[in-house]
Parts: sequence; C-alpha cells; structure tokens
Amino acid sequence: MKIIVVTRHREKKILDPLSKSNIDYRCVTSDRKNLIRENLDIFSEIKRHLQNEEFDLILADHADFSGFLAAILSCRYQVPLVVRLGGEVWTINNNKIKEAKKDKDISKYTFLKTLSLVNKYTLDRSDGFLTVSNHLRENVISKFNIERKRVQTVNVPITNRFIQDSISN
Repeated sequence: MKIIVVTRHREKKILDPLSKSNIDYRCVTSDRKNLIRENLDIFSEIKRHLQNEEFDLILADHADFSGFLAAILSCRYQVPLVVRLGGEVWTINNNKIKEAKKDKDISKYTFLKTLSLVNKYTLDRSDGFLTVSNHLRENVISKFNIERKRVQTVNVPITNRFIQDSISN
C-alpha cells in the first residue's frame, strides 16, 4: 500500500506508527506561519506526488484547510480519502461560531463559518475515517449515517514519553 499523509502539525503522531509498518508513504506538510502560503505549498506538494506516482490512499490529519485541499485532489485524481479525527470538529466549530456571533466579532465569525464549510466539504467527501476513540467513532457513524466499516478507531497510545513530554511543557 502506498499513501500520502497530509498534516499541518504534529506529524509525529501519524508518522511514528507508519514508520513501523510496511506502508510506503509520502508526508506532505508545511512549516510556514502564513495559513495561505502554507496551504498553497501543501496543495502543490500533494498535486506533484499525485502527478508523478500512483497512490492507494490519501490520509488527511483533520478536516481543516489542508484536508479540504486533499479532498479536492482526491476527487480530481480519484484516490480514496481517509480523514483522521481527533475530536468533533463540527461541534467545536459551532460553539466557536456562536461565541464569535455573540461577541459581534465579524472577522472571527466569517473565518469560522468558512472553516465550517471547508470541514463539511471534506467530511462529506471522505471515503473513510480514523478516530481516536470508540466514542468519537460512534458519533461519526451517527452524524454522517455511514457504514460502520468505513470508520475505524486507532487509540492514541499513552506512553512514558508522552507523559514526560506532557509534564515538561
């Protein structure tokens, strides 16, 4: 199996388990601090890989703007898309949208509404999901009314290193 992994941050969470598998993967990420430039880089890199090699899957870490770009290219190049979810992005965004509306913060409200549409597009076009808990898996199955086999749980391991890193930060 050959996959493209798309992530904007914390790539170690995804790449560490992949490095211990027999999966051939390419990681697409960007370390730029400018959201627009970062996502243009990610789009170009995904496209370059898809034009030059055959892939079985695109794995997007989140349904954010980079996931949205992965979804567009997934459709264009007919490569299945799986989105990793670490939480209920639809609930989190809706709560933030309500808060921005209450605060009359039009720029934040507009950004969050746009992000919500980006999330919806990405999630609606996903061929499958990886969730970090069984509870989230059940919520995804219910929310998107999809077959159970399209949603798998990959629990985040709690290791001594994770605990040490958490304490030291």
